[in-house]
Order: sequence, then structure tokens, then C-alpha cells
Amino acid sequence: MDATSADDVPSRATSPGYVASPEAEDIINDWQRTGIARVGNLTLDLNEQAFDFSANDMRLLYHILKAGQSSESQHFTIWTGTFSQGLAASQSHPFLMHAGFAFTAFSLAFETGSVDAKGLAYHYGGVALRGLHQAINTFSKENADAVLLASRLLSWQANDWQSWASLTSGIRTVVNAILDSGHESTIPHVVEQEDKNIPLNFPDTSHAPTSDDFYNHYVSILQQCKSACDSLLPYLAGRGQDIRFIEQLKDYVRRLLGVRPAQTPEEQFNHLYALRKWLFHVPVLTLRHPHKDLTSLIVLAYYYTVGLQMETLFPSVGRAFCSGISEKPLQEILNVFDRRLANDPSDENLQMQSTLLAFPRQAMAASEARRLDRQNLELSESSQNFEGFREQLYSIENQEISAQRSPAFAATTRSRQRDASRASSTSGSMYLDVPTLASEPPVEYSASMSMPLSLEPEELGLGEMSMELPGGWVHFPLLAAGATELWT
Repeated sequence: MDATSADDVPSRATSPGYVASPEAEDIINDWQRTGIARVGNLTLDLNEQAFDFSANDMRLLYHILKAGQSSESQHFTIWTGTFSQGLAASQSHPFLMHAGFAFTAFSLAFETGSVDAKGLAYHYGGVALRGLHQAINTFSKENADAVLLASRLLSWQANDWQSWASLTSGIRTVVNAILDSGHESTIPHVVEQEDKNIPLNFPDTSHAPTSDDFYNHYVSILQQCKSACDSLLPYLAGRGQDIRFIEQLKDYVRRLLGVRPAQTPEEQFNHLYALRKWLFHVPVLTLRHPHKDLTSLIVLAYYYTVGLQMETLFPSVGRAFCSGISEKPLQEILNVFDRRLANDPSDENLQMQSTLLAFPRQAMAASEARRLDRQNLELSESSQNFEGFREQLYSIENQEISAQRSPAFAATTRSRQRDASRASSTSGSMYLDVPTLASEPPVEYSASMSMPLSLEPEELGLGEMSMELPGGWVHFPLLAAGATELWT
């Protein structure tokens, strides 16, 4: 068991706090009384965990379970599935639970602007990094999957190029070790996704091309993205939140068109940072809306499509940072419309929606073509080893963490949004805010928009699957007892 000692964890009395809603607090109090955490069909036995839960832990756990309770969030967001897998695996590896708590606090801070949630994100992130480093020093088949999941969650929170590149290199290293050894991972789809998303030669330190052909391609792709947003907006009439999200996406693309293409990997990271945050958080906010429907999925499809299109515009980091994580949820959305249209091909509203999805479909086809090209060009060796991963984790741990250097919590002003080429980790960093929803006027839905988003299992392609244990957790087979060590 990879337990974190008390000396390694800051005092609970001095760590930041976060107060949940009264409804959530009542639920959490019940959890503390019964020892069972339950939201919807998701259940976790707290008595089987490797450490005691503080009040802050319980509040963050509530948000994890709340975000992952619906089939929509599991399929149409990037991170909720990883959280379910991470919670199941964290019983023996507390550093993984801490990584999940850190991301949850990061998400809450982004959505609410809570200073307390921001402090919790730094607190748990630091604890998780220390635990991850200890696990790397004793890397084995028993903790390989936990190391992979924790590295993934922490890389999703990285707000500067060096930390993200170090963690992503570590993920590449762990994936190589799992694949080369023949180890039967309990999370094979995560291994497959990361193997596909992170180049074997990562990090690529080369600069983006400066040729006229590349610049013309850069401008052409961004103009396609902007034109697609323009075409979608009339269809969203009366949908205040969706309009603001698409206007914000269009404004982001417009500002990319207004600056020179990013050259170094760090510049590319900085240009994509705001979009990457949206890819994590906008889908959750959209699916939480009480009037979500199929049109809501089209809005998400456009976000994921823009993320997908960034691969060739930011060649050093685009796939590992934005494009790879966009593919799966975008394909899930397209599959839903395909199945609905196949069941009712004469539905005029579905036909119109299918027309609006031409932009995402073209991007997916181009992405698939690039994937086939990559298979023919893949290098035969890894560029990382575990000694390098250990050294890089030490570097991340020793960095001074300051709220002022995190663009996730920077003040949002129009003056900050003008220069898309500023570094993401400076006080003048570009930051594009998620639209404020509190003052949103009532949404007027026309009959053509009123199809509710309530998807049956067969519509998600789950008709023949039966993998859930009582309580909603997915069961993954454990390694056979007595299996030989894969790593020493």
C-alpha cells in the first residue's frame, strides 16, 4: 500500500477549507454517519479506503460523484470516467485519491471563483505529487495503474509548460513499461488512449514551421472554425448559455488569427491553455443545465472539434495537449446522432442537426487519416526512462506554487484577453472566462429545440454491456495472486 505519512501531509487545521451547499452538507453528514458515500447510482464504501476522510475530502468526493453519476457525463466529458476508475483504484493508493481531489478543487475554483477551492487545489496537488514520487521510487505492477491515473490527473491541472511536459513524459514512460512488459493493466483503454495521444518522441522540442504553406494552412483551419461558429449561432437563437459559449469559442479563434503562429513548444502550450480548460469544464456546465438537449451536444461537438483541429496548427503539443482528449467524446456525440437518425431518418430536426455536424465529421475524418499516417511513421523506441521521470517530479515538487502564476485563477479583464501569445504562467497571462450563468435570462425553447437529452443505454452503444457492480462502480479484473514482478 502506498500510504502517505502524516509528516508528508499538511495539517488539516491549517489547510484551506471549502464549504459546500446546504444540500450537499446534509448528504455529507449522512455519509459520515453511515460510512457509505452515495450520489445517484454511484456508491463508495468509505470504510474500505486507505485513509480517513476529512470534511474537505468528503466535500470534494461529493462533487466527484455528482459529476460522474449520469451516462451523459461519462460519455460526453473528458474526465469523469477517469475519476470513477481512479476512485476504485485509490483504496490502496491514497496519492491517486489526492490527485482526484486536486482536480475537483481546480474545477470548482474555475467554475465558482472560490479562493478556498483554489487553495485546496494547491494543497491536494502538492500532497499527490509527493505520493506519486514515492510510488515511482517503488514502481511495480501493483501500483502501475495508479501511477498512470495520478499522472494523468495531475497533468490535466498543470498550468505551465515545464510541469505539463514532465508529467506527460512520465505518462509516456509508464505506458511504455506496461506495453513492453505484457502487463495486463486494469485500465487498458486508458493505456491505449495515452499510447495513441502521446508521441513516442515526446517532448518534441522543435519549432513550428515558418513557411508560407504552414501559415496559409494555419489561417485556413482557423477561418473554417470561425465560419462554422458563425453558421451555428442562428440555430441557437434564444439559448443564452449556448450562444455565449459559442461566441466565446469564436472570439478565441479570432484572437488566434490575430497573432503569429506559436513557434516554440512553450508558446504553443500557452496559446492552447485556455481552450484546454474549456474542454474540461464547459461540457460539465452544459450537461448540468436543466434544459440540456441534443442541441447542447452540438455545442459541445464544436468545442471538441476546435480542439481536434489544433493538432496540425500546434505540431509540438497539439495532439498530446488538446486534440487527443477531444476525439473520444466527439465520436460519442456523433454516434448518438447517427443512431437517432438511423432510427428515424425522416425526422426533419435530426436532418438539420446532422447538417450542423458536417464540420465535426470532416474534422474527425481528417484526424483518422492523420492517425493512419502516424502508424507508418512511429519511432521504435521511447525517449524517456524512470530515472528521468523521478528527476522531473522532483523539479515540479520544488517549484514555488503561487496563485498569481496560475492563469486558472487570474483576474478576468478585457485587457488580458487581447494578446494570445503571452505565457500562461505569468501575471499577464491570457485568460478566457467561462460565461457567468447566474444572471442569464430565461431560455425560450422552440418546438424544434425541445428534444430532451435523456439517452437510453442502447443509444450510447451500451446495450450489451454489463460491467457494473452494485453501487455503480465498474469492475476491473485484478492481477492473479502470485503473479511475477514486472518491475523491480
